[in-house]
Parts: sequence; C-alpha cells; structure tokens
Amino acid sequence: MTISYNQLPSFVNVLQNKEQQWIGYDSRIEQLSPYDLHFFETAQRAADFQIFNHGQDKEVTILPVDAFLYYIEDTARNLLKEGKQFSHIDIEDELVLGLFADTTFNHTASELDELMGLYDWPKVFYDPLLANTEAESFEDKLYFIKLEYTIERLSSFAQSSERGMVAAAAIAGRYWEGTPMEAQITDVLRGKYALPNELLFHHKNNVMNTENQDYLQNQLKYLGFGEGLNAQLEKHLKEGLPEFQLPASHTFGKDSMEATLHYKKSEREGKEMYFFNKYDATLKQDGRNMSQTFYINNKGQSITFKESCNLLNGRAVFKELVPKEGEKYKAWVKLDFSNREENGNAKVKHFHENFGYDVKEALARIPLKELSDPDKMLSLVASLEKGNLATVTLLKEGTEKQVQITSDPQFKTLKMYDMEGKKLYVPAEKPDQRYDLAPSDEKKLNGSLQVNVGEEIKKDKVDLLPVNNELGQSTGMKI
Repeated sequence: MTISYNQLPSFVNVLQNKEQQWIGYDSRIEQLSPYDLHFFETAQRAADFQIFNHGQDKEVTILPVDAFLYYIEDTARNLLKEGKQFSHIDIEDELVLGLFADTTFNHTASELDELMGLYDWPKVFYDPLLANTEAESFEDKLYFIKLEYTIERLSSFAQSSERGMVAAAAIAGRYWEGTPMEAQITDVLRGKYALPNELLFHHKNNVMNTENQDYLQNQLKYLGFGEGLNAQLEKHLKEGLPEFQLPASHTFGKDSMEATLHYKKSEREGKEMYFFNKYDATLKQDGRNMSQTFYINNKGQSITFKESCNLLNGRAVFKELVPKEGEKYKAWVKLDFSNREENGNAKVKHFHENFGYDVKEALARIPLKELSDPDKMLSLVASLEKGNLATVTLLKEGTEKQVQITSDPQFKTLKMYDMEGKKLYVPAEKPDQRYDLAPSDEKKLNGSLQVNVGEEIKKDKVDLLPVNNELGQSTGMKI
C-alpha cells in the first residue's frame, strides 16, 4: 500500500478538513488515492463497515485519522530532511496504530496530571464513605464528585497496562508522597477505585462480560458465519460451561456447507475468557461428504467459511499467514487430499508468493473482456485470491462466451470451465503466445496493470475443447 508523492498534498488537505475520526479503505489497492477513503465518526462505525465488507469477500483496513495524517506528514518530512528522492511512501498499518496508541496514552497521562494538579493534596484526604456522608452543601458534593473521578481515572489508568502502571505510579508519587494520600497509593495502583468500564480484560471478575461476547460475535462476522448464531452464543456464554459447540450451515451457490464451531474457556494472563479454537467444515456434494478441520488464528487471517468451501472444492486460496514463530508471509494454500494427517485432515500445500505464480500474469494469457476494465480486473483478482470460481467473458473470434475460471498456483496457470462445469482448455497457436498486460496512461488500476484488447485478439483463433471430467464435478477437483 503506497501513496504517490504527487498525491500527498491532496491527502493532507482531505484529512485536515474532515471532522470524522476514523477512515477505512480497501487493502487490496496498491496505490491509494483520497477518493479511496471512507470516513467514520466512531471506531465502532468503522468496524461495522469493515465487518460488512469482509462478509462480501473484501479486505478493509481501518485507521484513526489523526495518526494516519501524522504518519504520512512525518514520513515525508523525514525523507526530505535526509535528502532522499522518493516517488511514494509506504503505508505501514501497524506503525500508524502504534502512533495512535502512543498518542492516546500520552493524552491520558497529561490529562490525569492536570486533574491531579487541581487539588491542594497536603490538605486533602480521599475516603469515599466519609467524604460522601460529610458533604453538607451542593458545592461540597460537587467537589467530592470531581475528586472521586480523578482518583478513579488514575486507578483505572494504573490497571490498563504495565506502561500505565509505571506512569500512574509516577504521577501518584509526585503529588501524594509526604501527604495524607500517601497511604492510598498502593490501593489506587492495585485498582481498588478503578472504573468498572475501564477494567474490561484487566480484572478477573469482569472478563466474562459483554466485551468477550462482542469480540466473539465480531469474529463470527469476520469468518463469514453471519449473525444468526449470536443468540446461541450468548446462551452458552451465560451457562459458563468449560467448552461448547455451535452448529452452522450455509449454501454457497450450488455448494451446501455445514460446520461445527468449537469454543473453550481458558485462562490467559490471569483472566478467564472463551475462545473460538476451530471449526469442522463439511462440503456436501453429489451424495459425498468432504470434511476438514480449520484452526482459528486469533491474531487474524483465519480461513473463512466461504474459503473453506473453496478449499474443499479443491481450489487454492491466497492468504497472509501468521506462524507461531517468525514473520507473517503470504502464500497460496491448497488441500492435498491424497495425503492425510493423523487426525484425518488433508495436508496443506503452500505456494509462497516467491514461488513465482502471478495471477495477473496468468490472466494475461487469456483474452478476457474484463481485463480491459481496471475495476473489474481488481475485483476479478481479489475473487480468484479468495479461491472463488469466477465467471468471466472470453473473447473468441470476435464473439463473447461466458466461462468460469479459478487459480491453479501449483502449475502457475488458471483452470477454465464452461457454465455447466465441464473443464475446458485454451490451446495457444504458439508456445510463447500470451496477451500482454500494459499500463494505461489514462486510467490505471490503482498501481496494477490492465490489458489492451484489440484487433490482435480478434485475429487469434481460440478453440474451447471439453475435457473429460472424471468426477463429474463442477470444480474439477481430483481426490
């Protein structure tokens, strides 16, 4: 994800003049423009937009506006100071979010320091029971409320993180050492007066709460199970059993899918929470069942329900993978039904992005109408990376024919089927024949390439020949 140097002034102007606090954009766009940004007033609305698009097989990144603006200005400023010539800057989402976390932390610390400075602490001692009962006038009650709010905020800040504890201890020591409040420092730092709504995920008595439920419900949306399971999920969470399962089913086109979702309660860092650990997916097709267990990576990038359907159909999916150790990477994954794990799962083949398969280059070998339209090209590539069987228009001797294609990274090509599911192939007249993708000066595909389909393609003879499909399946999957 990049922003070109020429676009930087436009980005700065748009971000500076928007009142909304969050932005969202399609992560698949290689070169971002201001017109690709969607603005939201709250993080929740931005998250809802992200969840909705994920269910539509789209990838959306959401970031805070202020941190995003600071990041691009600071990055450009540093490059210029170093005397480096650059045509674009790279957007690192994690760095932007890190800036946001630091900004939020520093703002909270500064606010607390200002609140603490409002009181003459050598003359003040906080006791919630005495202060409340001895308040005789409205002014006294208001004073107590403000004092209580300050101490609750400090106590909550101390419980927010290790960094928060260090900062809260420094603030408390600076204002309270040598005063009557010195005796309260330990209780405040331990969270005795912390606000309940700021202690979610930081106190054992509060971890089985709405936050955990919301997290799991959002996870269901991200993974393509929708909202239909929310009532069952809430019921099981209230029961508090060590583990439970949820049944799910959905039809993707002609494919009927069923799944069993496995949840388990566990304690991490001193707090109890439920986690969605795995789901058993089953594809029911032509009287046969194909099953596989997919494990949930709570760091993100797990296999969605639709992607599991595509994998069980024998197709490949392009994913960003997060290993237990080492850096994350992108690769095509495909199930190898001829090799099984001890638990019965089909082994997974990985074709790293350095393997040399480029889906755009593979598309360039076939005269498709969609390749002349940048927007359709972008959607087509994204659909193929999801493992979908995409419907496209083949240009054949000046005519158009609807066909279906899917990625085949193992052989660095595409598979093609007619609309009834019979496998086809397109023989080339010459071994090196291909249809070149060429950048357009007038309309670029957000940094991608587009095909120029002209008279040359009309002259080429392209025959579609049916191939014997041993399984008689629309996917051509071999087991």
